[in-house]
Amino acid sequence: METSGKAAIAAKPCDVRSIINLLAENQIQREDVTIIGMECAEMRKGGVIAPGCGHCPSSVPNLYDIAIGLDGSANFADETMPLNGENVTAWAISSTVDERGQRFLNEIDKCILCFSCRQACQGCYCVSCFIDRKANPWDQVDADRATKIAFHLTRAMHLAGRCTDCGACEKVCSSGVNLQYLYRGISEFLEESFDFRAGVEPEARPVMNSFNPDDQETGFLGGDYIVGV
Repeated sequence: METSGKAAIAAKPCDVRSIINLLAENQIQREDVTIIGMECAEMRKGGVIAPGCGHCPSSVPNLYDIAIGLDGSANFADETMPLNGENVTAWAISSTVDERGQRFLNEIDKCILCFSCRQACQGCYCVSCFIDRKANPWDQVDADRATKIAFHLTRAMHLAGRCTDCGACEKVCSSGVNLQYLYRGISEFLEESFDFRAGVEPEARPVMNSFNPDDQETGFLGGDYIVGV
């Protein structure tokens, strides 16, 4: 029997943001997928809002072919989301260098370098991850602090302008590592500087692949300047 090869994806708003990011990066083609957009008022685990849900801007997916509302109908209720997640930029401004460093190291020390966060991330689709290039079945990557720092900081830079704040990394972490604040801080910086959020506009060009001579950038010493001036 012949098939069209088209896949159907049941997706909450956060999942749709990830799909949009993959479309923008030409990892999937729009004509190859049918998106079943599922409204989501937020997810909870043990009475606590799940990672990523505190920053979800809407209960309604912003790209879909088939709609499924909260009551199972084809109508979206469009409920107001809580938006009670941490503002990392505000925290960074009010904290000291030592406090920021200690927070990062506290999370790093929990990590066992199992790479579950990488495997769950929509933005980590490299065929060969930089951290695995010297590893083999007989000589695995050492989970020392320096290696963990290198992995997580490099991953954070890799996700700049690409993280959709879906929270999948924290949802799958068996050690309770909370480094999503790091990715969110970068996203907040990019939104403030370039008015861009990954996974929101299906037609938007990825911010790190774009250049505008009027873009405002942050200098190495913390000062702002305009490119070309």
